[in-house]
Amino acid sequence: MIDYSPLWKTMQARGVSQYQLLKNGIDNRTLDALKKAVEEYADKIETVMFPFNIVESQGTEILKLAREKGMGTICMKPMAGGNLEDWTLALKFIDASGVMDISIPGMGSAEEVDRNAAAAESFGPLTAEELEKCESIRRTLGTTFCRRCGYCAPCRGHQHSLGLPLRQLSPAL
Repeated sequence: MIDYSPLWKTMQARGVSQYQLLKNGIDNRTLDALKKAVEEYADKIETVMFPFNIVESQGTEILKLAREKGMGTICMKPMAGGNLEDWTLALKFIDASGVMDISIPGMGSAEEVDRNAAAAESFGPLTAEELEKCESIRRTLGTTFCRRCGYCAPCRGHQHSLGLPLRQLSPAL
């Protein structure tokens, strides 16, 4: 079992009382909207959230640009909607990509939280064997997992700090 008390103590010492994912950030489900946001609104946006995983890494170049401009990058759908069986490889792939600051894998149990936290112990460059396994997964699952259906979007009633419904931020760009 992972001991999370150091994390909570650090958060408390820094005055962090709640986790706000999208304080001054946006989530995008299309590469065009992400590109526009990064290129035109970098001075107003602190974070961008975009689907990124072994099977869907089309945003790599624009996410690099976001980081160069000082924006935080948040990986959504790191497990490709539950389609990736090797959790450690999935999270290691994201870490090794160099374009994501944090991943937000969905977790439904304490065991999944522990499994995700334990995966961080193997972070580092991908081995040749791991790279081949990623290619094999892509050959099996394809490279366009996300269908941009909006299912993973926050509920309609959730508001951004600017008072805009989160679902409307990305299409508006």
